[in-house]
Amino acid sequence: FPKLARRYREWFSHSNYAPESYQREISGRIAALRTKYHLGKLPIEPARPREDAPQLNLGLDFTPATQNPQRLTEARSPQSPLRVLTNEDR
Repeated sequence: FPKLARRYREWFSHSNYAPESYQREISGRIAALRTKYHLGKLPIEPARPREDAPQLNLGLDFTPATQNPQRLTEARSPQSPLRVLTNEDR
């Protein structure tokens, strides 16, 4: 929208917010749409608080190998096709 670019550049070069008159205009438009479509200000069902959804533990160890180099060789299982290279392998 090139027509709007100059106006936005002027507004936001002085402040992080649009002028109050523009904010009121947009708020009025939104209020009219809410009324027209019978929408309230909040969702019908509020979002669940974050504490109801705890972070799952994947059981992965993200300790850097430089802090615990034994971790790499201890974690390898005999069935694993992957092999951890050490300095002796070079």
